[in-house]
Amino acid sequence: PIFVESKDFTSHDNDILVKQFKASAKKDGAVLLGVMGGRNAEGEDYPGDEMNAVVLVGIPYAKPMARVQAQIRYYADVFPGKGKYYGYYLPAHRKLNQAAGRAHRLLEDRACIIFLDYRVGQPFVKNNLSKWMTERLRIVEDEEGILRRYLNLFFDQ
Repeated sequence: PIFVESKDFTSHDNDILVKQFKASAKKDGAVLLGVMGGRNAEGEDYPGDEMNAVVLVGIPYAKPMARVQAQIRYYADVFPGKGKYYGYYLPAHRKLNQAAGRAHRLLEDRACIIFLDYRVGQPFVKNNLSKWMTERLRIVEDEEGILRRYLNLFFDQ
């Protein structure tokens, strides 16, 4: 089954969704769709066999709204030349890092993390990810069947 996080969910609704996902994931497998920065990407852990893969699409850069612009200006005052980095880029990279690590909560946890964004391999983003992730990061070319081969190798080990 596929479980979808909704911005309209109450905490209770979301708790039920997560509980159902975890039960299904342990039994026959399941898919949980959520938003980076959302409750399930930052506030919930999925240890053991509750989650064996995380697929992240894009980098959650904020829309350049007034609040974000104010943060950039604030950080530019405090850290000259670094306002956009601290107020815009770093928060998105932290959300990416948090979401990627949801399935790795215990030392013995083993899960595949797939970033579907070429920018993650670039130093500007990569340097803001956890060291344990970047040490194992592999760039996979966009070639038919290659991701499947890597996944088979990963899960067959």
